[in-house]
Amino acid sequence: MARSHPPEEEAPDLARLRAENSALNEQVKQLVRAERRLWLSQQFLDRQLQRVEVSSTLALSASRADDVETIIGLAADALLSIFPFEQAVGFVADDRGELAPVARRAVPGRAGPSGACPRVPLPDAERLDEPLLGSAAELVAREPQLRPIIACFAAAFSEAPLSEAEAADATAFLVLPVRSKGRELRALLLLRRVTSMMSFLEQLPTHEDVPFLRLVGAHVGSAVQNVILLQATQRAAAEKERLYLEAQEAIRHRDEFLSVASHELRTPLTSLQLQIQALRRSRALDEAAAARVEAVERQCHRLATLVDQLLDVARIRVGRLTPEMSEIDLAALLRDLLLRLRDDLARAGTVVSLRSAPSVRVRCDPTQIEQVLTNLLSNALKFGPGRPIDITLTEEAEHVRVRVRDRGMGLAPEDQARVFDRFERAVSSRHFGGLGLGLYISRQIMEAHGGRIGVDSRLGEGATFTVELPRRA
Repeated sequence: MARSHPPEEEAPDLARLRAENSALNEQVKQLVRAERRLWLSQQFLDRQLQRVEVSSTLALSASRADDVETIIGLAADALLSIFPFEQAVGFVADDRGELAPVARRAVPGRAGPSGACPRVPLPDAERLDEPLLGSAAELVAREPQLRPIIACFAAAFSEAPLSEAEAADATAFLVLPVRSKGRELRALLLLRRVTSMMSFLEQLPTHEDVPFLRLVGAHVGSAVQNVILLQATQRAAAEKERLYLEAQEAIRHRDEFLSVASHELRTPLTSLQLQIQALRRSRALDEAAAARVEAVERQCHRLATLVDQLLDVARIRVGRLTPEMSEIDLAALLRDLLLRLRDDLARAGTVVSLRSAPSVRVRCDPTQIEQVLTNLLSNALKFGPGRPIDITLTEEAEHVRVRVRDRGMGLAPEDQARVFDRFERAVSSRHFGGLGLGLYISRQIMEAHGGRIGVDSRLGEGATFTVELPRRA
């Protein structure tokens, strides 16, 4: 028969066992609580990691998008992948001060967008500066200007507008404003959850999520701003290209007209000049008539020069101003030119001095180089009548240089490069004739010869034009 212990001996063992059991239970509870905290921390870290990944992917995808509608759609998809919303509508601000719906989304299992969603007035950007969370009733109470936007949202999914009480009980909204760097409201994202029941793992955004939502809005706003700037740049470039093509077409038509008109004018002018020369040789003219014929001849010569300049511009335009090279004596060409201009020089009361070696050989197109020198002398006569002109011809190993110095009105520094452009003038066309083509044609001729032409001048002190011509072009 087993020996029994007295009750006073069992009491300490039972108490000790109970204490140990209580301590063990407490340890189990602590382990459960620690495990739950660890699980919650893991869930929190998983959510944060998911948000970082979604935010980075959204920023990258949005930066590659080339239209605002795509960017807003990407943002809606990103938010639907993070939060348990079921429907989304993205609005974009247009030039009329309205919000136009451009992206409508619904998660699987929810009715997709099927109704018409009209444009709505653009809300006040100053009052809609932060992400908003709450039911439709709460949002409308805080911002009445959201009422037409929420009504448009319901219409997009072919739903009758919910009463405020029903909306407060059955729906949860997120309103995310999208701003540009200039703080303009560029777009608006609305997300809604209609189902009130959610799983334990689903969690609608709270005020703790506002910084993350701000970050999403910043990413989207930056991408939208970049697209807007890109589209503006592309429109400007397209408009510039259109205007350029129109200008080129206009220039082509103008050059064609100038070419045709110049040829048509040249034929009767040549005939008229021959008739005038015949009249001058006639002995039947008295002194007064001869003077009038001479004046008519000068005007015909001037008109022929203008026509020739127009023809030269047309040739330059199509690349036909090609020099026909031959070796000439440039000093002799200058002396012959001054001989032909002696009547014009005498009428102007201008004395010309020429300093040059007896012979200066150079290879060039004599007709074109004579045209350049004629333009320079004609300008010197026009802008400094009655004042002396100095011509200096010098030669070096590689090139020859002709300087034509007048004592006329001179040129301002800002005009000295411009006068060599087409149809450019440094003086008023009222007081001085011409088309502003002589120096332009001269520059084109010199460049075709591999030379150059330049000017050194001061207002009131005359001008010195310098022509440099390679000896062996």
